[in-house]
Amino acid sequence: MKTLYLVRHGAVLPAGAERICLGRRDLPLSDLGRAQAAELAPFFSEHPVAELWSSPLTRCRETAILLGAGREVHVHSGLIEVDVGKLDCLPFSEIRRRFPEAWEQNGADPFRFRPPGGEPFEIASERFSQTLRSILQRADGDVAVVTHAGVGRLFLCRVQGWAAPMMYRIPQPYGCVNTLTWLGGDEYILEKLAEMCSSSKHTSKRETSFGD
Repeated sequence: MKTLYLVRHGAVLPAGAERICLGRRDLPLSDLGRAQAAELAPFFSEHPVAELWSSPLTRCRETAILLGAGREVHVHSGLIEVDVGKLDCLPFSEIRRRFPEAWEQNGADPFRFRPPGGEPFEIASERFSQTLRSILQRADGDVAVVTHAGVGRLFLCRVQGWAAPMMYRIPQPYGCVNTLTWLGGDEYILEKLAEMCSSSKHTSKRETSFGD
């Protein structure tokens, strides 16, 4: 058995900014996000890992560097966020107006949703799960992975057997840590969901629905 710490990157927008659908657009952490990431470092000093992995996007790599406090950060393309195609970086209010069918489809059954010009969520879920399994199989001990809310929620639904309507109800605030015990294959035990290490002044309540 090994422990998997699944970490959502820090915030990329300043507090109070309009909510957007963020997929693979490569935005850096905001000042708030850097503070959230730095506050993860004590947690991982108390919970050392054999390997630290990250999505290739800047917001994840910056988070991994800050929480790792000098540890080597491995990058894997399979940990990247869902490609949300034409929806990337659009405010949700604009998506509802310009893409009403996509908005309704995603709300009805996100597991079968494909963003216009983007990656089917079902394929993203399989890609992400296979990547985690490959990393865990090769690692000599516990692993931390810094990734995104979209693929993270898909993964948690998959391993917990949660139905599609649960996906956007899963709390995944910026800088949270999900702790799972890996039993082998696709078998996991969820030990802790969305544990926060940041102080209240560095906690962002801004959430997104499709990605990030």
